[in-house]
Amino acid sequence: MGLFIFINIILVTYNSLALKQKRKEYQKLIQELQLSDGRQFNQNISFDFYGSPCPDIILNSISGEKIELRNLAGNVILIRFSRFYRKDLSNLVYLQHIADKYKNQGLSLIFINSLGIHDKEEIDKIISIVSPIIEDDGSIAAHFNAFPEDFIIIDRGFNIKFKYQLQKKPILYNEAIKWIFKEQPLPNPVNGVELANSIHNLAFYDVFKNIRRKVSEVRNKRIFLTVFTSICTGCEESNRIDQLKMFSESINANEVEIIILYGKGNNIEAIKQYAVLNDWDEFLITIGVVDFNEMTEKDYYQIFQLETDPKTIILNPLGDINFVEIRKTSKLINLDFLKNQLK
Repeated sequence: MGLFIFINIILVTYNSLALKQKRKEYQKLIQELQLSDGRQFNQNISFDFYGSPCPDIILNSISGEKIELRNLAGNVILIRFSRFYRKDLSNLVYLQHIADKYKNQGLSLIFINSLGIHDKEEIDKIISIVSPIIEDDGSIAAHFNAFPEDFIIIDRGFNIKFKYQLQKKPILYNEAIKWIFKEQPLPNPVNGVELANSIHNLAFYDVFKNIRRKVSEVRNKRIFLTVFTSICTGCEESNRIDQLKMFSESINANEVEIIILYGKGNNIEAIKQYAVLNDWDEFLITIGVVDFNEMTEKDYYQIFQLETDPKTIILNPLGDINFVEIRKTSKLINLDFLKNQLK
């Protein structure tokens, strides 16, 4: 009995000392981060990448998903390179925990398979734990000059904020991310009343009817308004317009109006030619260019915020806003989502 108690005392003492040591390491990491003003943690940080624009590349996940890195701009992006060997799995699981914890604050996590797992059974096992996992033949690592176990954090402005090599202490990921969230908080929530007033004041030139109109003239209809700052073929714009074309085939024109508007500085004739070229005149869609002279700058920038482009706003028949697209809700918008708004 005495031996049992003695062993327990030894174990408790050991665990207590180990915990104290971990706390010391943790405090040291925080101190390094604070003293460096977020620019370096110790001698392993890469100076040449700090503050440089993130490469605009398309990533192919192991599960078949395509991720355009630029589309994640506005989020804080954490990229972790790994060979996915057994010893590194606990770090990856910890990162997944961080991603889930900060998801609502705009954190995107991407794992890069750096010439690591290729066995299908092993891949399926890993995907069930962490995702998305991007296959890399070495070209992605070359873009970032990265090696397995490196991590890179990209800030909301799509610039490389931190690049850390061979990081063994995952607690540092958490501190670095918290640092950026403090420095770059999410934009303030949309003021629905102010935005609704701005939309009601919105005047535009209808390129197909060749008349000037106001959104407030659309009465007793549900309005699906999508605004673009400019034409951008091959961008997210093309996907959204394809969705709206398909959606227009399921609406009742007496109850719903779909409006696509382009911002100030766009040429009316150029927009009309672009619309005809893309067969928009064959669908129940209103295409227009904003009449900036008929609205205040405040009203204009309430609607055409650079945070989201394109931006979809849905108003009910009473003119109240039911939905406003922001970065966090952009992924919600697809054909099924639009149809559900008719219910």
